Amino acid sequence: MSQSDEKMLPEAVTESTNTSTQSPAKDEKELTNRSAFVLIGAFCAFFCSVGFFNAWGIFQEYYHAHQLLKNSEFDILWIGSFSICAMYLSSPAVGITYDKVGPNMLLIIGSIGALFAILMVSLCNEYYQVFLAQALVFGVSSAFLVTPSLSTLTKYFRKNRALGMGIISWIWLDY
Repeated sequence: MSQSDEKMLPEAVTESTNTSTQSPAKDEKELTNRSAFVLIGAFCAFFCSVGFFNAWGIFQEYYHAHQLLKNSEFDILWIGSFSICAMYLSSPAVGITYDKVGPNMLLIIGSIGALFAILMVSLCNEYYQVFLAQALVFGVSSAFLVTPSLSTLTKYFRKNRALGMGIISWIWLDY
């Protein structure tokens, strides 16, 4: 590229093409104790939250046979559907909060919320109670577990990001 061509390009383009002149960053070891713990923690967070979504059919059958006898399966199905919807709808807000405060507080809130939701479902007798506990509270709490786990994992695994994501996200696969 000639000098006259570079003058016509925006500054951002010329800066991105000149990055090869900068010295490369230190080649740091990517798999450290901390990154391994992040990977294990992200896997556990996914297992505890997404595992419930994958096992929803079992919960639906149990609720229909024991806890919610007078409700139709269609009504009970809304609990699982709304739970996943609540996770996805609250994830952008959790992501913005993650950028401001970091993962620790979000993971604590998500863990306490998910535990609270599971304990409250055991005490529920009415449809609206199960809906509030499992669909709303557990769904939002799952966003507090999944979003920081994904975001933190991508910070610790730059070169092997696909491997790290594959390890934690195999739980999403339905058999």
